[in-house]
Amino acid sequence: MIRARSHALLLVALAALLPAQAPEFRATPAVLPGGRLDLAVLGAPNQPYVLLADADGGPVRALGQTLFLGLTPACTAFDSGVLGPLGLVQRAIPVPASVAGGSTFYLQAVVVDPAAPSGLRVSDGESTIVRRQPRGIVGDLLDPVLEGYTGTFDRQVRGRLQAMPGTTRVQRVLPAGGVPFGQPVSGPLAPHGVRIQMVYRAADLGANGLPEELVAIRWLPFGAVSDDVYGRLQLSVSHSTVVPDYTIDPWSALPMYPNSGLGPQFAANVKPLEVPTVVHDGQYAIRASDRRADGFMPYPMNRDAFFYNGFDSLLLDFRMVPDSRTRGVNGQQVHLMVMSSPDPNSRVYAAGAAGAPLDPFAVTTAQRGDNSLHEIQLEFAQRRSAALTPWMDSGLPAPNYDPAIVASSVPAGASIGIEYRGADTAQGANPTPWSTISWMAAGKRYLQLRFLFVSGTAAGAMPSVDGFLVPVR
Repeated sequence: MIRARSHALLLVALAALLPAQAPEFRATPAVLPGGRLDLAVLGAPNQPYVLLADADGGPVRALGQTLFLGLTPACTAFDSGVLGPLGLVQRAIPVPASVAGGSTFYLQAVVVDPAAPSGLRVSDGESTIVRRQPRGIVGDLLDPVLEGYTGTFDRQVRGRLQAMPGTTRVQRVLPAGGVPFGQPVSGPLAPHGVRIQMVYRAADLGANGLPEELVAIRWLPFGAVSDDVYGRLQLSVSHSTVVPDYTIDPWSALPMYPNSGLGPQFAANVKPLEVPTVVHDGQYAIRASDRRADGFMPYPMNRDAFFYNGFDSLLLDFRMVPDSRTRGVNGQQVHLMVMSSPDPNSRVYAAGAAGAPLDPFAVTTAQRGDNSLHEIQLEFAQRRSAALTPWMDSGLPAPNYDPAIVASSVPAGASIGIEYRGADTAQGANPTPWSTISWMAAGKRYLQLRFLFVSGTAAGAMPSVDGFLVPVR
């Protein structure tokens, strides 16, 4: 079992560190209905304090600080007073027998401190989980590093298990050796309907083997941008094993590997067994005012996220439906990768014409292809991190595990997943495979959890876990 440390002893040991700092707050991580919730607060002596409780863990920014409370209508001040001469107060709160097992309460202390910019200081958030049954594995997460947690979580954060901040990078895809074409090319912006696939090699994407989320795709206009509207653009993204090789034979001046590019069958250019991810399906309104300072224009992305694996080529698949409102007046900048031949194909397409519009959803084979590489800008985000618990002893030779009850704080755009595996020993002997289903670890005395974090794109949008309870039967 994982057990909470002595709250009072921990807090007293920290007393020398507290002047002009946030107060320390501890709460019993798991309680039974009808039991007792022990609380302890440590701050500067004689400071007024209030204890808040909520049914949601937020987080919310308030008073210039982070509250690990959702500030829902259920939020309440359940205790207040003045810290004693040592700056310490302890409370024992009865838990009503009527409280439902499995409930989670989020707690935080607010202390009045005239030296603080806002006049108030808040503690780290705490939580308590109401047990359904006496037996269970409890994670309090006072100091994840010292408690043996491993992974890519933020190791500087105490009192909770917190994801790493999300980071982004912008890649202008402009391979060496290409020659700018001196005319605008409509490409995906053809006005009479078009389906076009374009492939970009991992090296040109700046890939380093680490998975990333593709969060923006932008195109480079050739000249000025005019307002236009397309009734429906479907943009799909997938991985591809196609890696065009633009190497030129010095004797013939022709490409040495003319067949290394995309083939005419659209479906065959997608990585085997992969289903393309639709990142946009809907109207596309081009507005000159949307042009960025760096010259690029955004494609819309309003559907599913695409996670790039960091090593395959990237395949963009555009289906633009003809629309009577479309003027088709904007062109894109492309680069000719080989001057002596259209091979190998960096793009393949089928396009309609005036009086003969094309339904891009009805075509499966390209009409033509060439090595005109559209210059684009891609924005990638590193938002994923993970944390593994140490192997935790259930205390039973052949236990069953119920799903974990997790006290978490999840900002907008972030998420937390959880996986389980069991083993025979505290060293992880004979482990079961990782699974999102807790009972897959049944029969194994020792349990390990893996928390899978996805941080939001906004500043400070890191999800965190304050505690957890795995019921054991």
